[in-house]
Amino acid sequence: MYFMFANPTLRDFLWPVMAIETVFSMLGIITSIGLLRLHEAARKAAIFFATVPILILFFALLALLAAARSTHNFFFAGAFLVCGALFVILIPIGIWWRIVLGRESVRSQFR
Repeated sequence: MYFMFANPTLRDFLWPVMAIETVFSMLGIITSIGLLRLHEAARKAAIFFATVPILILFFALLALLAAARSTHNFFFAGAFLVCGALFVILIPIGIWWRIVLGRESVRSQFR
């Protein structure tokens, strides 16, 4: 927290990031409650939340790869490895959610 107040530029960057994280956390909580109550919109939102992070990480990997190749800087290697690890972890989870929530037997329970 100290770094956020010591550097005004960092503070101006972190407040919107924290706001976006809070909004997505609240949407996740609302979606989980909707899944427990078997709402169709919550099923679609869960599929959306399983797909979108994979797409964002894919484009982040492409951007980091392009930046690393154009600048020949090792600074991007750490970020590339972290995004790559998250990508490898999230792909099976996202595919699993899409398969489970896309089955006809599950969809019929949400109608």
